[in-house]
Amino acid sequence: MTGGSKMMRAMIPAMALLAATPALSAQLAVSRYDMRNGGGQSTGGSSNYWDRNYNGAGCSICDYAALSGGVGDLTDGVAAAAIWFPVEDGNGYGPYVGWWDFYAPSPIVNFVFAGGVTVDGIAIHLDNSNFGGVIAPTDIKVDGQSYSFTAPTLGTAGWVTLTGLNLTGSQHSIQFVQAPNTYTFVSEVQFNGSLVPEPGQWALFGLGFAALGGALRRRRAVLMHSAA
Repeated sequence: MTGGSKMMRAMIPAMALLAATPALSAQLAVSRYDMRNGGGQSTGGSSNYWDRNYNGAGCSICDYAALSGGVGDLTDGVAAAAIWFPVEDGNGYGPYVGWWDFYAPSPIVNFVFAGGVTVDGIAIHLDNSNFGGVIAPTDIKVDGQSYSFTAPTLGTAGWVTLTGLNLTGSQHSIQFVQAPNTYTFVSEVQFNGSLVPEPGQWALFGLGFAALGGALRRRRAVLMHSAA
């Protein structure tokens, strides 16, 4: 076996793996999200519903401040274990981020990924307790498009799932459309889908198949010459 043949045999599994990668579906890591902070006591709340652990720019202890370039409670992997009332406090370290429509009507959160992704589904943990004006949003829009969902049972908190999305790109927005004079409380957002290979990976993929084709043509020419 020639050195070229050995190299091509070694390349085939790697190229096959690269080709299969976009089809794999898993939880996607969010690089950052931008939004307005939650509200709190200075704007009429009984506690502070901030994204206190947010690590980007902006004031994480200020009601409805603009936050950008970081991550925090919404993607920390921790969903609230109860409705908002027993787990939120005056320090703002509770698991929920809460927006009152009077100050932040129908808030939008823009999620950014490290590279291109295909989003198949989104899971959102939110409060539908109907306690203190906190209730599930009337509509959830992803990239401006409304999607149907089933809210958690009234009086509880739980997961809302959006499926069959097939959204591509490196950033996606979620808007929580609120009824008048209500709060929306969200504790976790998870994206499920697959990574889109970078242009350099596709270029390598193409070069590999081109080299494979060339090797096969040369091998066929050698065999034909030997037969003659």
